[in-house]
Amino acid sequence: MRWVAVLAVIVVAIGVVAWRITRTNDRSPPRPIAVRSGTIILDVVAFRRLRDARDERAHRLAKEHGPRKRAGSGSGMAAISIASEVAGAQCALGPAALCDSLTDMLADCDAGDATTCLAIGQFLADTPPRGLIAILFFAKACDAGDRDACAYRDKLKGVGTPQRCDEDPFACGWRAMRTNDLTTYDQACMLGVADACSAVSYFGGDETNDLAKSQTYLEKACQLGAPMACQGLAERLAPDCEPKRLTNVDGEESWSVCYAIDEALAEQARVIGCEAGWGKGCSYNP
Repeated sequence: MRWVAVLAVIVVAIGVVAWRITRTNDRSPPRPIAVRSGTIILDVVAFRRLRDARDERAHRLAKEHGPRKRAGSGSGMAAISIASEVAGAQCALGPAALCDSLTDMLADCDAGDATTCLAIGQFLADTPPRGLIAILFFAKACDAGDRDACAYRDKLKGVGTPQRCDEDPFACGWRAMRTNDLTTYDQACMLGVADACSAVSYFGGDETNDLAKSQTYLEKACQLGAPMACQGLAERLAPDCEPKRLTNVDGEESWSVCYAIDEALAEQARVIGCEAGWGKGCSYNP
């Protein structure tokens, strides 16, 4: 399935922050000490307001959408269930409550209802953390025959004149990933694309040894509700974080990153990560 291949691209993109490592070496330098910029402070209460507003919007969308006729997809697209892929044991769209709200819509999309697939994609693209996984729904809506979805998918591929980032933050984040442009990543991040914040943390911070920038952008990604960013942040702040020599798939060597120990901030990251959908954060026992 074409959209399954797209999912693989998204997984690679989201994993670019620090999870593209293939092996480690135990010879480690002293732990670096990060100088905090003070730009971002994790705020659990503010995150919860953002999460609750998003959940409420999902409830309204599901109510407005109403039940659809699930006659099944004539193109065979339901052979692999997008619902089971993103709303299985752990919701890939965010908190479990979000997948619960969209359960019927995910089933309708699986059945080949292009309008529903497009509606889910637009919802995910319009609300932080604006996860790049939304492209799955645009792609499936296009495969089901929706011309608007096809036009939008083409735009994400770079067809036509791109809009300004403030006109379409999601497309901006996708363009940043496609071009690997740090400035575009930064613009998308400031507009609420958490995956773009994670990319700036890695390319603009880790790779240049600017730990203050690395931490600030990873905090921003976590604050927006990106569970993997919260996980990475908590691990880098923990007392047991140790730098290790890393080798990526291209054979290039670098060191893993640790920040100055801050157990209180790490706990904030775990709380947000848990409530944003990171299961390990919920079961953490210090």
